Amino acid sequence: MASKIQGNLSNQVLIRLLLFFGLAAFTMAMVYQQLVVALGIAVLPIVLAVGLYGLSRPHVIYFIYAVYACTFITIMRYTRTEGLSVVLDILLVYVMVSMLCSSYIRDNIHWKRAINILTISYIPWIFFTLFQFLNPLTRSDSMMTGLRAWIGETIALYLMVSILSDRWKALKVGMLTLSIFVFACFLKVLWQRYVGFDSAEQHFLYVQGAQTTHIIHSGIRYFSFISDAATFGTLMSTAALVYGLAAIKTPNRRLALWFAFIAVTSFMGQLLSGTRGSLIIPALGIMLYTLLCKNVKIAASMLLLGLSVYFFFAFTHIGDSNPFIKRARTAFHPSQDASMNVRLNNRELIADYMEKNPFGAGIGHMVPTVVLNDEGQYVDDIIPSDSYYVGIWSQTGYIGLFLLIAIHGLVILVCCYKVMFHVHNDELRQTLMAFTCAVFGIYASGYTSYSPGQPPINFLIPAMLAFVLNGPFIDAQLQQASPSPNNSRKPNAI
Repeated sequence: MASKIQGNLSNQVLIRLLLFFGLAAFTMAMVYQQLVVALGIAVLPIVLAVGLYGLSRPHVIYFIYAVYACTFITIMRYTRTEGLSVVLDILLVYVMVSMLCSSYIRDNIHWKRAINILTISYIPWIFFTLFQFLNPLTRSDSMMTGLRAWIGETIALYLMVSILSDRWKALKVGMLTLSIFVFACFLKVLWQRYVGFDSAEQHFLYVQGAQTTHIIHSGIRYFSFISDAATFGTLMSTAALVYGLAAIKTPNRRLALWFAFIAVTSFMGQLLSGTRGSLIIPALGIMLYTLLCKNVKIAASMLLLGLSVYFFFAFTHIGDSNPFIKRARTAFHPSQDASMNVRLNNRELIADYMEKNPFGAGIGHMVPTVVLNDEGQYVDDIIPSDSYYVGIWSQTGYIGLFLLIAIHGLVILVCCYKVMFHVHNDELRQTLMAFTCAVFGIYASGYTSYSPGQPPINFLIPAMLAFVLNGPFIDAQLQQASPSPNNSRKPNAI
């Protein structure tokens, strides 16, 4: 009894000492205005508690990873702290550790989910990336970047989402969480539009130089919480397509109305972004949906909607008084767009470079050129790649570009096959079709923007694909939960 009392007293003393030193450190950080340090000290107990709780609950850590992947750019902007993406690596490693612990304790991790077209098709890209190190133009300082971003981070992310995205509840929680995030982005862009930019955003525009691409002659391109207007436009176009399609077959009336509301506000946010290239996401997404849905009435309605939108932008001048509609309309007349002509000219210069360097300029580097500066001197410069695929082309050449496009195409084809023939629950199939169509549109948008490789899009792509590839397993869970034929097609909202 005495030893037990002594142990309790020791624990109380230890807790009080930790509390005392924690408060002292927090006070010193506030005195010296080290706000990031103070915030870190304040949230440390929560981080430790969540870390211990999630050690055998990988879905909890995965949820934290997803939230952080969508918001760390915002955190960096408002704390003016660089390099916070390393936290994503830490969380990835921790999720893997948590999956191992959960597999040992509860035996509830289905490792076979990791074997799918998303992970298998990436293997050739891994070998090609390693081969790129033999490219004489690849510099040593880029090798670790290539190993970390192009191999380590990506394959770990693919494995994580493939294994953990196999539950109906996880899908619904993900949809609801993303809808809240998208709506918050919409509210923020309204604030930027009608109130103005805050100090952190002004620093981003006028100190870091983003005003050259966001404050242009045709108006202001708003970016909300996201890294740039193009990525924000891609996010909103994706949300408009996903939630618009999901609302059609959502049996819960309130949830369907919420999804429809998110779809409408997302499309409005896309217009405010001033990003024309992201319009291809709903356009191509609807086209693919008409092939996947196998419903003549729905297909005809979607096709009519798509043709109406195209006719509105391409053949009318309705709404030209609105600068956002007028800018969006220029996407339907590319030959009259000066910026597109500049891009095409740059791509011709890159093509000339590729004739002598078929494997590109090397990982992490763009095609070099020589320009004449204001003083009349020739200086070294690079040719802007201006988009995701042109960036891959510049770094890895034609072979790398064709390989990546082939991988993307193969993944989309397998996803289409699964949702058409291996998923039978109406609500689930509709959601997975929306995911497939959205990823297809995002891949296509990479021709005009960097968005497929930018956060949070570079996380949403594998997250959506993983749910699609696990669709048959989730469908089987729903059938087991609702064995009655009358109820098998109407699962609970959550």
